[in-house]
Amino acid sequence: MDNCTGHCKTVGTYCLQPSPDSLCTCRDQYTCQYDYATQSCYGHCDGDNTICSQTKPEHCECVNRDRTCFFNFDADQCVGDGCGSSKRCTKTSPRSDGGWNCACAW
Repeated sequence: MDNCTGHCKTVGTYCLQPSPDSLCTCRDQYTCQYDYATQSCYGHCDGDNTICSQTKPEHCECVNRDRTCFFNFDADQCVGDGCGSSKRCTKTSPRSDGGWNCACAW
């Protein structure tokens, strides 16, 4: 699918396709949302080291990397810095939605 093209007139907005059967539309840059045109997440999140991440298929939310260990569909891996310096955030078992359960492991 093609990316949404063009520029939004309002400062602080970006163009995305919010559902599979919709046209492209302008959204506020602080809305963490899945873009069906690019099949990835867009938007800024409040807070230090907080990212807009695809945590479930076609679902995005703001996640604090410092406090969590979670599966990121965009990266196809477990990410997050919530395990401390001695453990790593790793895949443990597959989930029914195509993702993975993640846990802190040595």
